Amino acid sequence: MQLTKIILIGLILLAPFSLDKQSANGGNLLDPSSGGEMTYYSSQHNSYPASRLHDLATDQFWLSSSGHFVNDIIFRFDTDSSKKCFNQFRLSNYGNHNRSIKQFSLFTTDDETLSADTGTAGWQRIPADENPTNPVNFLNWGEGGTLTSYTSQHNSYPASRMNNGDTVQYWLSAAGRFENTLEYGFDTDGDGSTGDLINIDSFRIHNINHNRAIKDFNVEVLPVGTVLPSEQPEDEGKNQADNN
Repeated sequence: MQLTKIILIGLILLAPFSLDKQSANGGNLLDPSSGGEMTYYSSQHNSYPASRLHDLATDQFWLSSSGHFVNDIIFRFDTDSSKKCFNQFRLSNYGNHNRSIKQFSLFTTDDETLSADTGTAGWQRIPADENPTNPVNFLNWGEGGTLTSYTSQHNSYPASRMNNGDTVQYWLSAAGRFENTLEYGFDTDGDGSTGDLINIDSFRIHNINHNRAIKDFNVEVLPVGTVLPSEQPEDEGKNQADNN
């Protein structure tokens, strides 16, 4: 069996998804009549169920639960147990709305035991562009950015929000903790292990324009066991809403 996982950043989605077969007769691999089956979804609003994502009704919507801005949707297809190729993934958004999907990532696996798995191990990322010319956010979870350790977090504002791709959600350190360290590893080849090398052109941090916002920050790089000196921008990183 073959599984496809879709990571969605946003809130509302216009149904349905479409995963188009790369064959002479075409077809939508996610179509229930063709064997497409949803095996997992992170959340749904009662009146807007996740099943609408592939029921082929273009006038119905899925809505995630309130406050659930990052969602995993997993589909099973390939009922004849042979691999399928597809040449297009289509996602119909809600339009010009603040609850539309902002980003999404695609993953695939042949491991049936991952039909409800929301991790990265065992999943292979499907790149939007194998040779990208635009900047790539390597800290993003969908690109293999992995939070390996953190100094503190508030229960309602976990550190995992720092790289989940959603700029609506925030991380908050524990009360009274004014100096914090966040460490990341990179799994760019999708093998489930961090330690891959990346090239960095810029670093951006988005603040919340609040008296609890980041005032100063350092960036340290650890390549192959060697710690490089800290680098701190001279004119940036202090009392600014967004720092580069």
